[in-house]
Amino acid sequence: MARLADTTAPVLVISDLQLSGCESGWDVIAAIRAHYHQPQLPALLLTGNLNRAVEVQAAERGVVLVHKPLAPAKLRREIEASITGHRRRALPDPVESLRAY
Repeated sequence: MARLADTTAPVLVISDLQLSGCESGWDVIAAIRAHYHQPQLPALLLTGNLNRAVEVQAAERGVVLVHKPLAPAKLRREIEASITGHRRRALPDPVESLRAY
């Protein structure tokens, strides 16, 4: 993973689940949270994976799972909700992201 800058902590982490190489979105979120000593730093994890186990992992890790494809307006709502602390229910409906189309 690239070296994290010694700057102010971000207000939100957004990552895709599957990244190139051997790292995953889980790795990125964990590394950023650890680097800034903020285990509850809001995070959105984007994925096309509809596996229930991924949803459970997201809930356990305090990560909002957002299923692809999604409309830009949906992503914007998720970002705003995460930043303001108005999170969706713990286990999102994987079909919800498709309703935007």
